[in-house]
Amino acid sequence: MRYGDFEKLTPLYKLEQLRTLLPTCIDLDNCYPLSKRVQHNILPSLRSLRILSLSHYQIVELSNDLFIELKLLRFLDLSQTDIKKLPDSICVLYNLETLLLLHCSILEDLPLQMEKLINLHHFDISNTYRLKMPLHLSKLKSLQVLVGVKFLLGGGGGSRMEDLGEVHNLYGSLSILELQNVVDRREDRKAKMSILPSTLKTVRISRCQKLKLEQPVCDSIDDISPELLRRARKLRVLHCPNLTSFLIPTATESLHIWNCENLEITSVACSGTQMAYLCIFNCKKLKWLPERMQQLLPSLKTLNLWHCPEILSFPEGELPFNLQVLEICNCTKLVNGRKVWCLQKLPCLRELVIAHDGSDEEMEHSELPSSIQRLTIRNLKTLSSQVFESLTSLEYLYMADLPQIQSMLEQGRLPSSLYELHLSRHHVLRSLPESALSSSLSELIIEDCLILQFLPVKEMPSSLSKLTIRDCPYLKSLPVKGMPPSLSELYVPDFPLLKPLLEFDKGEYWPEIAHISNIEIDW
Repeated sequence: MRYGDFEKLTPLYKLEQLRTLLPTCIDLDNCYPLSKRVQHNILPSLRSLRILSLSHYQIVELSNDLFIELKLLRFLDLSQTDIKKLPDSICVLYNLETLLLLHCSILEDLPLQMEKLINLHHFDISNTYRLKMPLHLSKLKSLQVLVGVKFLLGGGGGSRMEDLGEVHNLYGSLSILELQNVVDRREDRKAKMSILPSTLKTVRISRCQKLKLEQPVCDSIDDISPELLRRARKLRVLHCPNLTSFLIPTATESLHIWNCENLEITSVACSGTQMAYLCIFNCKKLKWLPERMQQLLPSLKTLNLWHCPEILSFPEGELPFNLQVLEICNCTKLVNGRKVWCLQKLPCLRELVIAHDGSDEEMEHSELPSSIQRLTIRNLKTLSSQVFESLTSLEYLYMADLPQIQSMLEQGRLPSSLYELHLSRHHVLRSLPESALSSSLSELIIEDCLILQFLPVKEMPSSLSKLTIRDCPYLKSLPVKGMPPSLSELYVPDFPLLKPLLEFDKGEYWPEIAHISNIEIDW
């Protein structure tokens, strides 16, 4: 079934035993018309249907009698439709196991008696932005997978935490929004927050204006966030302005803390956790990371710290040995005190990102671990060429906004293992020394270097396969005689002076670049 014309679907009248009706050849970017005659005459006649999908059809409403006739349905997909309200008759689908309402962007209400769907296992209302009717989950005993539900807890028309606690088999994802009444751990107990389903794997807490969890001692963790969040493996805490401290639950494997403007302290339960991913974003007052990270977060592989300017240092006891990715962006005090980072003691570190504001002062050279394969540095004026001496495994290097870039490139050769080099926004770079380019370099990208005039004239690396240059207005020539046979991609957009030289079969450079498979001059 693709187009929902009555005439095309008339043969369905004769298929009384039809059990599955699905759309075919659907373009996911489009919606298709479905005539009212099909909805009112053909669909109700298919009383043996078990599986029905009307996804991507232009449906604004459905007949209230439709589902009275389709009582055997087990799977119903109304995703990507324009339906505003579900008919009450959907509540008589006692055999329904899966209900999909993804991307029903103007759906506003759910029927009041949805709890009659006693066999509903899987319910997905992702991206139903206008949906405001909370679902009484406590009466859906069979519900196991819940995706996209956002709970307004407390206040006038909000849901109760007890509604979640009764659904013991629930797993999937859950969002808790605008938690209003629970202020501390005493009220946590009062609201029975400790009965969140232990099978939940993903929890999002967002815009809870009054949420303020007290910092517990080690022997009282059972009445704070570890019980509130139970066994949630993926946890997101977003836009909770009154949150000043946060204890990371034991079962958490991935944690995002975003835009909690008054958060000052994060800590880990004394028993530790198996968390592998930690991202803290835009927490302006955060000063302290969890203590004893090496002992309490032994499985941590990725640590991302963005826009946390008050973090002073990493905790005593150093970072976990298994850390593989470390990103530090706009954390002013932390970067300015980096001489005590001791990153050379992290044997598994593969990727390091440091984005700074240029406020760092002169300090002693700090060695990086030889295990680093990807390095991104922005606006770090104290970085010296010495840092590359230990990076024998480096494959990718991105450098931007470095006032010392010219002297760095002239002082020493980049690691011989380097595969990709990206130079961006270096407004003092006049020339690119030939000696700075690694013999194994495969890709070179140069962009927004406003006074760059010269590239290596004699010879580019013999391994180079891709060269990209853009937004370098003073570059008037290319070292075409030094371009290796291995070069297969050349991108030099918006260079009016170079365009005639590169013209197909006519330009002065053409004999030297004719072997290149892909050449782009205008983007």
